[in-house]
This record gives sequence, structure tokens and C-alpha cells, in this order.
Amino acid sequence: MKLEEIYKVNNKFIVYLDILGFEELAEKIEKNENIRSERVRKDLFINPLQKKIQKLKNESKIIGEKQIADDWIFIIDGFENLFESVSKILETEIDIIKYVSNPKENYGTIQFEIVIGSYEFDKWADLDGDEIICDDNIIRYLKSHLITEYKKFYKKTYSQRITESFTIATDSFFDELSFGMKKYFVNLEHEYLNKINDEKYYLLRNENIIKEGKISVFLKTIGQTNSDFSGALIDRLFVPPDEFDKLKGKLKKDRIIFITGTTGYGKTYTTIRLLWEWYNKGYTPKWIVGKEEKQRENVRDKLANIDNELKSRHIIYFEDPFGRTTYERRDDLKEKINHIINSIENSKDVYSIITSRKDVFEQFEKESYSVEEIRRFEQQLNIIKPSYNFNKRVDILLMWAEEKECEWANDKILQNFVIYSLTDDKILPTPLNIHDFVIATRKIKNRNELGQYLDKYSKEGEKAFADEIKGLYYSGRKDRVLFLSFIFVTQNISCSFIEKMYQEMKRENYEDLKKILIEEHRIKMELFPHQSTLERIRQTKERPIKSDFYKLTFSHPSYSNALPYILEDTGCQRIYCDVLKKLAENTGGKSVLKAITNNFDKLPKNIINELLLKLAGNKSLQKAY
Repeated sequence: MKLEEIYKVNNKFIVYLDILGFEELAEKIEKNENIRSERVRKDLFINPLQKKIQKLKNESKIIGEKQIADDWIFIIDGFENLFESVSKILETEIDIIKYVSNPKENYGTIQFEIVIGSYEFDKWADLDGDEIICDDNIIRYLKSHLITEYKKFYKKTYSQRITESFTIATDSFFDELSFGMKKYFVNLEHEYLNKINDEKYYLLRNENIIKEGKISVFLKTIGQTNSDFSGALIDRLFVPPDEFDKLKGKLKKDRIIFITGTTGYGKTYTTIRLLWEWYNKGYTPKWIVGKEEKQRENVRDKLANIDNELKSRHIIYFEDPFGRTTYERRDDLKEKINHIINSIENSKDVYSIITSRKDVFEQFEKESYSVEEIRRFEQQLNIIKPSYNFNKRVDILLMWAEEKECEWANDKILQNFVIYSLTDDKILPTPLNIHDFVIATRKIKNRNELGQYLDKYSKEGEKAFADEIKGLYYSGRKDRVLFLSFIFVTQNISCSFIEKMYQEMKRENYEDLKKILIEEHRIKMELFPHQSTLERIRQTKERPIKSDFYKLTFSHPSYSNALPYILEDTGCQRIYCDVLKKLAENTGGKSVLKAITNNFDKLPKNIINELLLKLAGNKSLQKAY
């Protein structure tokens, strides 16, 4: 009968634990430090371990436990609790200093023999104390077979006895790991292949168990759970943006950075990684969450009263204090920003990260009294540069596909189809789009279905970009919406023509177009493709550049595709329609006609009729046709 038929755990894990070298090490310490071996075993081995185990039980990490001499069996529910518990046990130190002021040797941590299995329990099973096992044969089975056999295997392979902690996983536990986790925890090229009762066993990497346990503690410290940010996301699947080393360097040097950028482009993803790296240096991380409106009020309050938050050896993350999609004003912040920066710069061993969407941050900059000072600390992650090029997007795709065991990733033809799709910048443009696509396509093995999901999750990015433009309107930046509307109608008219139209349509409080052109990161200036080489040479020498030879286009194609979602907003739609009317009266007739055709179901019928009447009287359009 197999072990899992005797004792099964329903989404729970059995951990068998024994102290390695329980007798030999105690005798060595007795000889070196003149402490009786019985006292060593009790006071330096068993007592510290019992205290640690009891603490884990009090924290509900361990839900059942049974000790027999220097052996234990634990019942643990969930990967998070498993790795945290085993990692803490593996780090149990031999506190020799407690008994000897000048020990001859540092004995480090207690060494363990550990076996992890995953089985099912009957609902009625008592999971604690004497009732945790029905028969001692289970313990004898685990110890006399798995551990003894592995020790034999080790001695035969390396010609010496094993003296360091080892963790063996049963087939039942191994099967619950994703392929990415299997690679992370087990060296698949050197897996422990000895079979007992027709089962296969695997040697786990203790260093990665300890790391995963540490990640679990880290996540709780910043108020998150593994479902929000898994260890995979923070550590083993992290693909850094191009700016990551620069971000780290700026944070280390200046102690404060503002990370701004495109929505869904990894500001939080990158910040959590920075918190994790500082945590590994011994810093306490703190995340002041700003997902909801009430939470952002708290973030602004904490930031305005920064001196209360600054504690030595801390790193603090202020999430989106200036607003999530639109600017949320708080007058004392714009007045205090210099004080906030100076307080963090001058505090001892304190670091701070503030994130914001680029548009929202620009509005805060505009209203603050220290624009240049703020910009000194700004670091951008954006889709325009881009921070994640094609190769990095493919890396994110394949790593997550492996982690989630996507079936399409095992088919080379389907995998290549998805990878090739990413050569189009509009397809899955952000890390968030890629992650969501992978989660949705785990069981997909059909090319047409994959194509539909690629389209669906690419549109999610376009919707996010549309929200950016709508955010401009509702944060009082209608001049930007007006300007961008010209580019949405056509990317094939000269800068000078747009400037003329904008000047005629701008209202009293609208910004000058030259200022918008300098600041507007979604737009780039290009020479018309038909311009001759001579004209190009002439234009590079002349100052200012003649804008007749240049056109304005979007910096990333996904912005062009965002228009249908922008037109769902009545305010933005109204400005766009005003631009269409203006162009219909001038030389932009062809572009207007195309815009009507492409957005027929998004434009009000009365506006379409009005536009068609204007176009009917447009002489330049009549000549063209």
C-alpha cells in the first residue's frame, strides 16, 4: 500500500522533521565546550526548536503537530505557510553564546532531515497531537525508507556522510508544483531518482525554500499576500525595465525618487522589487497603499506629515498620492514638497519611493512651487521609449507561460505564433497585458482562439490609454485633449497647419502649443516621407525648424487605437467633433471623411449629418474627387 493511500492531505502538506547529527554534534559540542551532551540536545537543539514550532502554531502556520523524541510531524495548509515554516526551522541557530562566553567554534544552525509530502485527509481527521497519526508505521516509513535511502545514495555518490540539512519532496508534493516552481526548487538534471514502492523522490534546494519563506514574510510586512504579488513575480520571474539600474542608483544616491509612467507599465511591479532588494539589505519596508480614493487621502496625509513616517533603516512607498487616473489636489502638498524632499534627503538611512501616472504627476508639477526640484528626482517607465522592448516582452511572456504551464507554450508552432505577434508593438504592449493574457490562455491549444485572446488583451491596453486621455479632460487639461484630437483625426498633416487650427480654437486658459509640444510625451515629430534629401539637409541646419515639412504622430501605435474608447466619453467626444468641424471647413476634408467612416457608430448622428454638409461645401475636397 502506498503512503498516500494510508494518509492523504487535502490541499495540505505533511512535513516530517528530524535533527541531523542529533547525537554526534551534541558529543562534539560536549568535547569542545565542556557542556554535557544531554544538555546540548535539550537546551540547544530541542528547546529552541519547540519554541519556534509553538510560535508557528500560534500564528496558524502549522495546524497540526506531533513530536516523538527528536522527530516531528507537521500538518501545514498552503504553500505560503509551508515555505515560511520550513524556512524558519532551517534557520534555527545553535545559540552556544548563551552557555559559553568564548566558544571554540561557531556551530551555526541546527541541521535537519526533512521530508515534504502532499496528501488528503478525511474531513473527520484530527490533525493535532496524538491523533495526528493512526499508526507509527507512517513515521517509520518516512524515516527508515526515504531518509535512510537518501543518506545511502549521498554516501555512495560523494564518498562521505551528509552533514548539512536536506529536504526531500515526495511525488505527491512535486506534482502540486507548477513547472516553473519545479525548476526553482529542484535541480531537474540531478533529481533524486531512487524509487521506493514505485514512487520517485526529489531533493529540494534549501536556499530557495529559505528565500521563498522570506518573501512570504516580506509580503506580510508590506500588507500584501502571495495572491497579490507572488514570490515568482518579485524574484524569479522579475524582468527589469531598461531603467532599473538607473532607478536603483538614483534611489541609493538621492534617497527619494518619483517613478512616473504609462498606466499598466510596471510602476508598482518595479517598486515592489526595489522594496524587496532593500529588505534583503536589512531595511523595513512600508507600503502606504493608494488604490482607493480614501486610501489616497491617507497617502497624502502621510506624505504631508512626512516627519512622522521617517524612521532609520526604513524604505517607504507612497502609492499614487496625486491621484490614480485624474489629479487629486491637496494644497499643502504643493507647498510642502520642498520640505518633504529635504526631510527624506536629510534623514538618516531612510529611503522613499513615490509613484504616479505621468499625466497626473505633470499636473502636480504644474501647480507646485518647486517644478525643477521635483523633476530632479523623477524617473520614467514608459511605453514610448520603451522600457520593455520586444525581447523583454517575450521574456515576460515565456517565463509566465512556463510558470502557469500554458499548453500552447509546449507547442512550438503556437509558441512561435504568439511570439511573432509581439513584433507588432500594439500587441500586448505592457507587462500587465502579457500577464493577463497568459492567465487567460493556460488551457488554449487553438491558434484562432489564441489570436482572439491576443486581440482582447491588447485592447485592454488601448482602453487604459483611453483612460489617460479622459483623465486629461477631467483634470482640467482640455487643451491637451484638443491638441491630441487633431492627431487622432490624422497623422498626415503638417505641424504648421495644426498650429494654425489650434490657435483659432484655443480658449483663454489654454496653454501655448509650443509648451504642449515640449511636454506631451505621447507625440513625436517626423519629417514627411516625401521630403527630398536636400530639404532634409536644409531643415537640420535651419533654426527654428520649419514646421511645414514636419508632421505629428503618436509615439506608440496603441494610442491611435484608443480613439473608439475615448469617444465613449461625452466631453472628449465633443472636443473631437469640434476638431472635425474645423477641419471639414478647411483643407482636412479627406481626413474628416475617413474619421467619419472609421467611427460611424461612435459619433452622434446629428454631428455626422452636419459634417457631411460641411464637406459637401468644401471646395478642396470637391477638387480631390
